[in-house]
Amino acid sequence: MNKFSIFTKTAAGWFVQLGCIILALFMALNPLAAKNFKPVGIKETESVEFARNLGRGWNLGNTFDSCKDDVDSEGNSIQLGVDTETLWGNPVTTKEMFELVKESGFDFVRIPVTWKNHFTITDGYPIDKAWLDRVQQVVDWALECDLKVILNVHHDSTTGKEWKVWYVADNANYETTRDILTSLWSQIADRFSDYDENLIFELLNEPGYAGAKYGGHGNDESRYVLGKLNLDALEAIRAVGGENENRYVMLPTHGAVNGYETNSAIVLPDDPHVLVSVHAYVNTGHDMSDVGYKLNVWKNMFMIQKFFLNKGYGTVIGEFGELNTTGENNKFLDPVEDKDLIDGIAEDYKFYTETADKFGIPCCYWDDGGYMRLMNRRTLTWEFPQMVAALTGQEQK
Repeated sequence: MNKFSIFTKTAAGWFVQLGCIILALFMALNPLAAKNFKPVGIKETESVEFARNLGRGWNLGNTFDSCKDDVDSEGNSIQLGVDTETLWGNPVTTKEMFELVKESGFDFVRIPVTWKNHFTITDGYPIDKAWLDRVQQVVDWALECDLKVILNVHHDSTTGKEWKVWYVADNANYETTRDILTSLWSQIADRFSDYDENLIFELLNEPGYAGAKYGGHGNDESRYVLGKLNLDALEAIRAVGGENENRYVMLPTHGAVNGYETNSAIVLPDDPHVLVSVHAYVNTGHDMSDVGYKLNVWKNMFMIQKFFLNKGYGTVIGEFGELNTTGENNKFLDPVEDKDLIDGIAEDYKFYTETADKFGIPCCYWDDGGYMRLMNRRTLTWEFPQMVAALTGQEQK
């Protein structure tokens, strides 16, 4: 790439981002305009309509995505049993958890699953049956509670030397990564081949590249390889047949980043049942006069509209939220002592989700069961009902 083309690409990126920032700043400074805002230019397609109707979501985080870095003498992930569900401190998942999620006003759940400790590096890369059985049981529980479900491949694509993963998005490792990714999705798609559109597949979570910062923008090579891998996995799912021929499948940007480099690099096929997956953790000010917070929220939504909605691809914000701590020694918020702070976070979430609703963008809160937890999974209660009310638009008992 010559210097001129680099400048052109950079200039185009700045132009697009500047346009989104100007629009976002105008909305952040003009409450009346923001209140009456209706986006113009969104291409009305099946994908956009499906995403718009998806609603509000909740993540079963740090559960089936829990994993270990243990490797054998050849560097392959060591096989573990279904006990990994509780490896990171969360209790065994129950149907009652999903009942609470539904009763509280959420419409869908995202079930992150890491597979690396549960398949073998042999011909076909077979997934452990007991693990797939357990994942299916939990998916069934959520569906029985009238919740839509997003099922994914999660920390398999986490990068950094502390993670021993098979996913490496570069040209040298493309074929091996492709073979494993397509095998996993072929097996998952086969297991769920008769499930209807209430089950959605998300190909990868925050896919990075070897040596990159976790969740990073990547580089030209890694973004290019991810584009190929997304299409490979989608083709593998479609090839299984059954309901998979028309199942909604979410394709992630690099690192799930919602930015110019990542959004412009993603390859989106001519497929009416494709969605885009991004994450948008926006810094909050807990003060709704904070123009900076509002600007960041609006900017994220305009970026999604510019790159995806205007082209007819529904988009899901699969993760957002913040630490429920005071910032002092990681002290978890106290419902009484920290009520003002909790109420401020709730207002942030209300603004975030209501702004996303204007664009038809569904949002899914990241509940890790730890410092970002909303649900106390042991008592089946919400830690902060006012936050849940803000996220769902439904008052909590």
